[in-house]
Amino acid sequence: APSASNSQPWHFVVVDEPVLRGRLCAAAFGGLFSVMKFPKEALVLVAAVADPPGPGLRMGTSYCARISA
Repeated sequence: APSASNSQPWHFVVVDEPVLRGRLCAAAFGGLFSVMKFPKEALVLVAAVADPPGPGLRMGTSYCARISA
């Protein structure tokens, strides 16, 4: 999908190493989500990771906000 200023602030990380998979499961599927058993049994997990907005995106957002106000 398009992103503001074509910044594409996301990455997909494939986690197939058993120790890291276990740590990711513990962090992402704990508490309320601990009832989900399939992530712990998966051979591979894919984590979607977002980057914080950069200065170009912040400047563009504030400029658009001023124009529309």
